[in-house]
Amino acid sequence: MKVFIPLVLFFVFVIRCEAQLFASYKQGYYIDANGSVHQGLIKAGAGDNFPIKFKETKESKMLKCKPDDIAGYVIDKDSFAVVRNFEVPYSLTGAIIDVAFAKVIKVGRVTLYQNTVLLGAGNTQVSMESYLLKKGNNLDIVRVPTGPGRFKKRLSEFFSDFPKMSQQIENGTLTYDYILIMVDNYNKEFSTKTSSATP
Repeated sequence: MKVFIPLVLFFVFVIRCEAQLFASYKQGYYIDANGSVHQGLIKAGAGDNFPIKFKETKESKMLKCKPDDIAGYVIDKDSFAVVRNFEVPYSLTGAIIDVAFAKVIKVGRVTLYQNTVLLGAGNTQVSMESYLLKKGNNLDIVRVPTGPGRFKKRLSEFFSDFPKMSQQIENGTLTYDYILIMVDNYNKEFSTKTSSATP
């Protein structure tokens, strides 16, 4: 009995460790550079600029997928796309993130993403979250500034093809807190125009 109890405890420990190991893996899929879909288990990185981990099954070998390697991934109900060349939040030097994943928040003529990058090394790593915007087929990514002055300048220019909204941004009626509503209203405005122009 003295030998049996420690043996049972050992197996319980192993089972718990295995459960914890896969607790952070969730059902999903990634899309490779050729457009092929790979179903399996996915674990997101510490930041959107880090690789994701993928397994076809619990027993499969783990594969790391960097933002440069794939076109995007889906985990649970959340979709993540690959975005490139956007400004580092709070950077005083205009530093650029070359490539990272970003969570898709809104889709339309303007796509809104949410991105969290982890910058630094060792104990000095800092997590920085941003909203990012992309218009139409334009590959340029615009980070939404949190400061009022830069927000007014950048967003009034970005939405300049919707004069009413651009003016509301310039006069301070629309601020950073309304970014989700702004994207919804912009997409609705241009969706209506497109529909009315269709014969």
